[in-house]
Amino acid sequence: MLPPTFLSALVSQYFSLILALCLIPALQTPGHATPKPAVVTVGTFVNQIYGVDLKNNSFNVDFYVWCRWTDDSLHPLDSLQLVNGRINSKSAITVKRVGDLNVASARIAATITKFGNMERFPLDKHELTIELEDGIADSKSLVYQPDSAYIGAAEDVRVPGWTISRTAPSITAHRYKVRVQPDTTSPEEQSTQALFSRYVYSTFIARPGYGRFVKLFLGLFVSVLVAYLAFFVRPRDLSPRVGLGTGAIFAVAATSFSINGMLPESASITMADRLIMGAMTYVATSILGTICSVQLSYQGREDASMRFDWLCSRILPAVYVSLLTYCAVAS
Repeated sequence: MLPPTFLSALVSQYFSLILALCLIPALQTPGHATPKPAVVTVGTFVNQIYGVDLKNNSFNVDFYVWCRWTDDSLHPLDSLQLVNGRINSKSAITVKRVGDLNVASARIAATITKFGNMERFPLDKHELTIELEDGIADSKSLVYQPDSAYIGAAEDVRVPGWTISRTAPSITAHRYKVRVQPDTTSPEEQSTQALFSRYVYSTFIARPGYGRFVKLFLGLFVSVLVAYLAFFVRPRDLSPRVGLGTGAIFAVAATSFSINGMLPESASITMADRLIMGAMTYVATSILGTICSVQLSYQGREDASMRFDWLCSRILPAVYVSLLTYCAVAS
């Protein structure tokens, strides 16, 4: 038989264990749980897209935006900001309660900054975006979700000089790095990172066909043809022959000046730049060939001069076509 003191200690430990197990759920109070962020449903409807300006990296847009949410303490339309542009006007603002939902909407006219990829100009394609973000609450407090059932654009939306291939909404997370102590002298800069939910509505536009391409470069191709015809003029007719090459090179330079006036300042080389450089190289080579042919003629070597012209008239077009192929592939 066990001693009474042993039985008393065993019972005491047993009840202590039971009490501890009962207190564990009580200690895990709801206050220690991480609160879930509020969900705000965002939708947009585009009325107009106009003033697409590649040179100044901007375009104008007129659109409706609306928000739906359940938390009465939130005012998402008031703190909504356009992060990739500036809002010129906000009108038709409505805020109402529909059942358990708060609904707010507004009509916005804005100028948006867009840095496009011009490497394929004038056969380029672009993505025009409307990027909306809450100016106060980060993703710990508020997250967006797209109202995919109603997002879209008016059927009569037209972008002059472009065709709209498709539109698409998306939600991204944008991270900001905020310096807590800008004047710190510590080698390890103290910083924190803030993550914000961002709504992005994309409109994809492209050039319609090759009409723009032909209008821009028809003069360039005619200049190359004029320079090519110089090889069919007798070397003795020096003035007309040199005049053809000189006029062609001025025409190429004028085309280059005209196209560069349409594009923003950039160090990258576009398809248009490659075509102009190819044409300039061809015309310069044609002038050099003319000089060589005339020199042979002045030396009394008429047969050699004619053979040289015949050779240039066959080789240079093949080289130029190769350059055009390179321009298309490299872009």
